Amino acid sequence: MTIPLVCLFAYYNLCVSPHMNGDLGRLGMMTFDDGYDTLLDAAAMDSLYVTEIESLDQIDTDSAVLTVGDSFSQQGIYGYQNYLASLFPGCKVYNLNPEVVSHDQTYQYILDLIIDNGTLPKYVVMESVERHLIERLANFRFSPSGASQRQAAYLDALKNVTPEAPSTLPGGIRAAKDMIRDFRDRILQTQEYAKKALDINNPVKHLSLKEDLFSCKGREHDLYFYRDDLNVPSGEKTQLARRKLDSLLHLVGSSDIRFVFLVASNKYHLYRQFSESDPFGASGNLEHFTTYGGNPYFINSQELLGKHVARGEKDIYRCNDTHWNTKAAKYVAEEIKRKLQEQTR
Repeated sequence: MTIPLVCLFAYYNLCVSPHMNGDLGRLGMMTFDDGYDTLLDAAAMDSLYVTEIESLDQIDTDSAVLTVGDSFSQQGIYGYQNYLASLFPGCKVYNLNPEVVSHDQTYQYILDLIIDNGTLPKYVVMESVERHLIERLANFRFSPSGASQRQAAYLDALKNVTPEAPSTLPGGIRAAKDMIRDFRDRILQTQEYAKKALDINNPVKHLSLKEDLFSCKGREHDLYFYRDDLNVPSGEKTQLARRKLDSLLHLVGSSDIRFVFLVASNKYHLYRQFSESDPFGASGNLEHFTTYGGNPYFINSQELLGKHVARGEKDIYRCNDTHWNTKAAKYVAEEIKRKLQEQTR
């Protein structure tokens, strides 16, 4: 009776686990071609030109571009900020990403500085992925009376961080405990793999495409995406989000900074029109913001990148990942520069 379980354990740990590339591969416990990321990474810039910071106090120049965002802004050498650095040679690019507070708290902190006429670099880029766009906008607060208090609470959170106490166990005992924990985790992971292989609560969804839009071997016409891309926002919250975006764009339009609000498209909504059939039919957040395309402070990356996908350009997003590829990051950076240069002061 144990032989099938042992075989499943061995198969997962030897044949599946080492080849779960990209965040979708890890989420869905799926294998992808090991050479795919290497091939795409070869097109990245040769160095990292983005400075990661925990606090605005770490900005040491007046000529700066500040970016704030979620995982699309944390791609390092593969991210859009790296290309921004090459497009703004006289500026230093900083990415504000404190580990002790949430992305949403950081968005609100930057918004409060704009409300309160606080000190910010000349260029500010605020990025959000589409699946969280409406929820985030709806939660923005624009009350001037509370801006200073919210800033103080945010800064206190950065300062009051308790470092993790080092382990006092002898090295041999720690190593033994780590081995036991690792073995137990591998058993649990094998169980989880079996469920996902049977499509039980698998967070990764799939559509077949009409043409090859990826260069990953064996997955050229497969669209894999995260299930939260299918979440449909309520009409009431959508209306509130649009009003909040109007307030944000009006606020930055009357400030001294040059500002861009960048929305990173859901992978599903970027590619679904190229699928053989779409049983999901879920509307996306950005469908409610198409009228903002000409606004100098707003970038709808779905409209921008969809043109490249429509021309048959491969790997705009990575086959095995929820994020865009380096070529898309370059297109986005070029659009950010164009929008910033549109803004005259």
